[in-house]
Amino acid sequence: RDLDTMYALTQETEYKADVKLYKAILVALSQDRNGSYDAERVLEEMESSNDESLRPDKACYTLVMTALARSGRQDAPEQAEGLLRRMRKKAEEWKDDSLLPDSVPYGAMIECWAKSGRPESFDRSKYWMTEMEEQHNVHPNFFVYTQVMNAMNTNVTEERAQEAMALLDRMEHSYSMGYNTSKPNDKAYIAAINVWSRSLASDKASKAFDILGRMTELYLHGDESVKPNVIALNSVLRACAYTRGTANVRERAVYVANEVMHQFAELNEKPDHITYVSLFRVYGQLVKNKDRVYQLFRSTLDRCCKEGQLHPHVLDIVKRFAPKNYAELPSGKDGRVVIPKEWSANAK
Repeated sequence: RDLDTMYALTQETEYKADVKLYKAILVALSQDRNGSYDAERVLEEMESSNDESLRPDKACYTLVMTALARSGRQDAPEQAEGLLRRMRKKAEEWKDDSLLPDSVPYGAMIECWAKSGRPESFDRSKYWMTEMEEQHNVHPNFFVYTQVMNAMNTNVTEERAQEAMALLDRMEHSYSMGYNTSKPNDKAYIAAINVWSRSLASDKASKAFDILGRMTELYLHGDESVKPNVIALNSVLRACAYTRGTANVRERAVYVANEVMHQFAELNEKPDHITYVSLFRVYGQLVKNKDRVYQLFRSTLDRCCKEGQLHPHVLDIVKRFAPKNYAELPSGKDGRVVIPKEWSANAK
């Protein structure tokens, strides 16, 4: 309506707002963290228009859900659920079956739950995935599956982590049965790794490493979409870093971490400062022999500096877990550590 007013002032006679224009506005708002309220207002304006040609389509509703997911609003999941129900109501009211939600708006709505961080996120996400399948015969796509796994972000028991594995297995099976939109990509496998990383399972390092192995095998057989990247590798390292348990459990996690570092080279991926933060956590928290800790930190710190990844966060971890190694770093007259620029040149 503001646009209509502007064009009236310029006495432009050929202008007429259409769905394409409104959709372009919704696209812009969906990419703005602060755009969700305006996106909702634009959608309401389209719905209330007397001009049937301005009625929103499925993509319009999905874009508003995307804006909600990006907003960080506490009420985003409930608002997105309401939009999904409105789609069904408007489809009936306008006798327009093309408005009935498919896996895309379902995925956008579930993403709102996944990003909310609320304790009930997984249960609500699982409910909606079940609803879309059993009540409306809508098959989940890869994004729905991935967001349901991303919703497993609090109180992750070993049983819940196994549910993530079951979802990943379902994705692979669905794809093998001809549902191409269910094909898991790198983000799906990383989501499953992250669930294990957040879990309380003592063997989470091995479980995360197994998923990485599945990614690597598929990639080596020609599937570029699942190539393990630095995010996947770092996610496994994070699982190692937060492993707790017996001496054997800890040693296994250290072994996995070292194997992951070998895979960086094999996959032609470059470690970043997050890699070294996690790796130093592994050595500092899981290795109990002080002499071994010193040697591990010394060799790893040397590599970190050569690769230009000596970020302040890395320094903090070294200072915390290996004060002897930290004391060997170059320092000025006042005793403060002085880092050559090239040691941190690639740290972002």
